[in-house]
Amino acid sequence: MTEALALQLGTALGAAFRIERELGGGGMSRVFLATETALDRRVVIKVLPPELEGAVSTERFRREMLLAAQLQHPLIVPLLAAGVAGDLLYFTMPFVEGTSLRAELDRGSALPLPQVVRILRDVLEALSYAHEQGVVHRDIKPDNVLLARHHAVVTDFGVAKALSLAGGGNFKTTVGLVIGSPPYMAPEQAAGDPATDHRVDVYATGVMAYEMLTGATPFHGRLPSQLLAAHLVEKPDPLETRRPDVPRALSALVMRMLEKNPADRPQSADQALTVLAEIGTPSGPSAPTRSSSAWRNGALALATVALTVMAALGIARWRGKSAPAGERRAPSLAVLPFADLSPARDNEYFSDGMSEELIGALSRVPGLRVVGRSSSFAFKGQNPDVREVGRKLDVGAVLEGTVRKSGNTLRVTAQLIDAASGFSLWSNTYDRDLHNIFALQDELSGAIVAALRDRLAGATAPAAPAPTADVEAYNDYLQGRYFWNRRDPESLRRALDFFARAIKRDARYAQAYAGVADVYNVQGGLSFERPLVVFPRAKEAAIKALALNPNLAEAHAALGFVHLFSDWDGLGARQEFERAFVLDPNYATAHMYCSFYFVAVAQLDSALAQMERARDLDPLSLIINFRLGDALYGLHRFDDAIAQYRHIADLDSTFAPLKGAVPYVMVLKGDLAGALREFAALDKPGHPWVSGDRVIAYVRSGFADSARVTFERLKRIPNVEAFGSTQMAYAWMALGVPDSAFAALDRGATQRHVGVTAIPEDPMFEPLHGDPRYGALLRRMGFAR
Repeated sequence: MTEALALQLGTALGAAFRIERELGGGGMSRVFLATETALDRRVVIKVLPPELEGAVSTERFRREMLLAAQLQHPLIVPLLAAGVAGDLLYFTMPFVEGTSLRAELDRGSALPLPQVVRILRDVLEALSYAHEQGVVHRDIKPDNVLLARHHAVVTDFGVAKALSLAGGGNFKTTVGLVIGSPPYMAPEQAAGDPATDHRVDVYATGVMAYEMLTGATPFHGRLPSQLLAAHLVEKPDPLETRRPDVPRALSALVMRMLEKNPADRPQSADQALTVLAEIGTPSGPSAPTRSSSAWRNGALALATVALTVMAALGIARWRGKSAPAGERRAPSLAVLPFADLSPARDNEYFSDGMSEELIGALSRVPGLRVVGRSSSFAFKGQNPDVREVGRKLDVGAVLEGTVRKSGNTLRVTAQLIDAASGFSLWSNTYDRDLHNIFALQDELSGAIVAALRDRLAGATAPAAPAPTADVEAYNDYLQGRYFWNRRDPESLRRALDFFARAIKRDARYAQAYAGVADVYNVQGGLSFERPLVVFPRAKEAAIKALALNPNLAEAHAALGFVHLFSDWDGLGARQEFERAFVLDPNYATAHMYCSFYFVAVAQLDSALAQMERARDLDPLSLIINFRLGDALYGLHRFDDAIAQYRHIADLDSTFAPLKGAVPYVMVLKGDLAGALREFAALDKPGHPWVSGDRVIAYVRSGFADSARVTFERLKRIPNVEAFGSTQMAYAWMALGVPDSAFAALDRGATQRHVGVTAIPEDPMFEPLHGDPRYGALLRRMGFAR
């Protein structure tokens, strides 16, 4: 039957689709995976089985399906097309990677509470939108809920209505097929009540929630006719008798959704969603409710939400995995990147920006350790188990959420989860007018500070001025940060454009000036632009940012970077870094920059301590882990350094600075054969970060010809004298020409190549330490011992 139907469908559709295989049961339809040839995309084709052909008016079916196709929502799988192929009625939908809720439930056990809440919230979000558009699903069940990445998405919207109307408005076709699924049918739907409305979806969602929480539907094990009768007259067993750990408020919501009389249920999916948002811990504290008051500080909106919750729930009791027995550790938190649920999925920069602002705001709370952006964003798009996040980042709690921006409206949903148990501690949804985004801090800050004072020994979050009064400037700033974090040359140029636009709209926007400084520092530090050109621009922007807001930690860190690498003002750099620590103790970048200072003044133990602190704050940051490896080899801990570099390769083997790091340390260890094997595996033998290392390995291994060939290749790399000065110095040292090595370092210093300040950390340069020119070079840069 399957092969015959697939052949019939493929023949009818012709070359437009290439049928791959049948996907399994689809309830009222047969489901096939196919490739739409014109767009080269995978789609699902659902076909009404032949036995329905005589019962359905094809024109009415197609018209109703096209109406359903108007639904455009990120939690709804859209209809792409509907039509007739030969004698077959069909419709197409995108193919969604993932599994169905039915497959999850078929494993035979109830689901964890946090997962139930997330799925229930997403289904209600989708229903709320559809009902607002006048569309009722009529067949909500686990088979029609797909689990894709971070979210549950609902499929087959409008299909039941299309079939019922196409068949003349009855809930049974002429072949006796019930339109809907008996285990999930509302009483009025089972009775064929013509007044059936959107509240049947509320009932079906309640049945599905009951099943997720207990592992079975309320009347499990009965025949279809018995199920319909039970929905009409029997009350389900109370949830608390089937699963005692369900929070009382959640149990009450689900049981209310299962009321026989539609008037006794939540009157809309949105009403149920509001109740769900107010459900907190099993003991029942409620979250702040939605409010229509104006906002002032959108950048701190999510921060105030999280702080309120953490304070109310006693965050000080959370401890990391490594705390000794009986020792209370500082509360710790990771903020996962909030997912973009905007209709066009084109506001990723906005959701990322809100997440970053939240990390920054929470980091300023004394006594709270907040994991840095790089580590939190390492989980982006992975839909991780929060317990895994807790283990990898050594935190007690995880905050996750979504941002949906549509026109001038914004919906932010946040959920705080205990990282040890995976249980939801709190969640809430906020609907706001985007033009009034900058006042939520005023709405909530008083309660937050009062609660935190009790929980964290009187600590309060430093007051932060409103970043800007212009929502469009804020929007540009978020896009600038989004591209800055990508760190490639083109993205950095785009970041600079967005920061400039933000400043043009608001000339007093301090954070945007700090963003400009960060862009120029990265461009100079990575040699994307000439340091002598961009470092002075970074300094100007950082000074402007601090003139507007002296308490901006990232601006102090950016200025310290310029002082260190461009001004050669070590003392000034250290003062700026320490000021950044006071303003934001959790700003990992400032600790990394401060380690560079200690390297320059040859205090390598202090440099390692700063890198370890940065690593603790941002444990999955590639650049921080890399610099920690550098600090280890600077202390001659070669095996530890190699292990650290191997760890980075496990995180991301494509990380460019990693190339050559392991064989370089092997050269220092004297493992020349191992170093040559590692070098041979590299895909870019002429890269300036690697070629000088190769020359050393070849010379020490006795391969003089290979050393000369590699050195000639190194000299032909554009701008290598300025940007690859340390590699040139390595090569000249290996070839026994120290005068040329010093000349290369002098040229790098003149060009402000950041690598030159690291020579006190590099064991390869230790043979030069006794040369007077070495001390003179350090003194020239202001770093005399």
